[in-house]
Amino acid sequence: MSVSDLYKELGTLTKEKDKWEASIPYVSSLLNHESVKIRAKALWLLGETGLEYPLSIQNSVSAISSFCDSPVPLLRERAVNALGRIGRGNYQLIEPYWPDLFRFADDEDSNVRLSFIWASENIATNTPDIYQNNMPVFEKLLHDPDDKVRMEAPEIFRVLGKRRPEFVMPYIGQLQTISETDENRVVRIHCSGAVKACITGQKKKKEKNVEIVGNNYYGKWDKTRTACRGIIIRDNRLLLSYETLTGQWMLPGGGLEAGEDEHECCIREVAEETGFLIRPTECVLEIDEYYEDFRWVNRYFFGEVTGETAIHLTEREKEVGMEPRWLPLDEIIHIFSEYASYADSDEMRRGMYLREYTALSKLFGGVSSGNQNVTI
Repeated sequence: MSVSDLYKELGTLTKEKDKWEASIPYVSSLLNHESVKIRAKALWLLGETGLEYPLSIQNSVSAISSFCDSPVPLLRERAVNALGRIGRGNYQLIEPYWPDLFRFADDEDSNVRLSFIWASENIATNTPDIYQNNMPVFEKLLHDPDDKVRMEAPEIFRVLGKRRPEFVMPYIGQLQTISETDENRVVRIHCSGAVKACITGQKKKKEKNVEIVGNNYYGKWDKTRTACRGIIIRDNRLLLSYETLTGQWMLPGGGLEAGEDEHECCIREVAEETGFLIRPTECVLEIDEYYEDFRWVNRYFFGEVTGETAIHLTEREKEVGMEPRWLPLDEIIHIFSEYASYADSDEMRRGMYLREYTALSKLFGGVSSGNQNVTI
């Protein structure tokens, strides 16, 4: 049979899903065909069959994966995509090959990089947890030199944002900035979709409002104050305000002033304390604190750094030597988790550390009781 006729035969089979499972041995045999076109079509069809009939395809997975080392970009592309489709159907079948897929994020061929993203989206649909420590790989692809890759890269953030929003939260400010500034319309739309999916996923996973009730709360409040706080992450490091005199850490932010909205407050406070200009997202978490007859409303916003400006500290902030610092996320969560150790020595720090620990735990999946009402 000529290559042309064989390709037509496979095209017909593609439309006859009821014959896919029975055709696995035949299609697998075509992986040895001399024509690249036929091998590529066979790889594609085996991938689609693996999504529908994963257990029936398992004996062909090793042969499919061998094409990942092909010098022919089209065959690498189809092999990666096939593993993604099979992995969506049953991750265990491709688990031995999954770590190796990440090398294709740097493949010299843009279509192979694109296929890597598609494969990752497929696998993450039903097995999202395995991607927790690999998000920087996809962040890099947001800035790929190829437009097709950049258009698809936000989609893995959308897929994971729905299922594991805490994986995407560190990048939400960057995604929002791209959604507003990128020259490519599709990139903007896809980044916007990723942001919305992540925020929606966060709301579904956990209630947006958390209450912290102090032992000294009177049971009712007649005074209130609203503060806006920025969560700015760069290279898995969190931007913080640090008091060199007291050794105290805090998320940059402060009280809402008359005539400004919450976004303006967040931008101003972060700039005054750290010298960084940011573009904030919508509010991702609210923590209400109740002490004596006061209700303190704390609203948290992710932010992407857009520039720098002069720091403007209050006299008190100057006295304690406040300065901006970047600290690894895990390290600052641990520092805030020690809030109880200040119960007898520094009640203000204890309360603040409890609040910030609660916020970061809620947003990044740290240790949490799961109770939305915290009594101290």
